[in-house]
Order: sequence, then C-alpha cells, then structure tokens
Amino acid sequence: MEPKKLKNKLGFTIIEMLLVAVLIALLATVAAGTYAGTHQKALVKKSACDFLLAAKYAKILAIEYQSE
Repeated sequence: MEPKKLKNKLGFTIIEMLLVAVLIALLATVAAGTYAGTHQKALVKKSACDFLLAAKYAKILAIEYQSE
C-alpha cells in the first residue's frame, strides 16, 4: 500500500474568495437600504419639528406685539 499523501492547503480558493465578496456585497446593500430609509424618516421628522418651532415662535411674537 502506498502512503497517503498529505496536502498542505495554504490560502483560499478563488471560489471561497468570490463567495465572501458576494456576501459582503449583499450585506452592504441591505445596510445601505436601511440607512436610506432611516435618513429620509429623520429628515421628515426634523422638518416637522422645525415647522412646529416656527409656529410657536410666531404665536409668541403675535402675543407680544399685540400687548404693546
């Protein structure tokens, strides 16, 4: 019987590297989509808060100038 040859496996195969690259791309796509939705919601919320603040300021000014 011939002795079994042991292979020293060094490094990664091209298939393994491509698989990792595809997984990273998929995760980046999901993260980007989540960020875009969150960013849009934050902009809408900020605009609504700015509008309410401006309305409160206008009310304060109207009361102040009417009393003088």
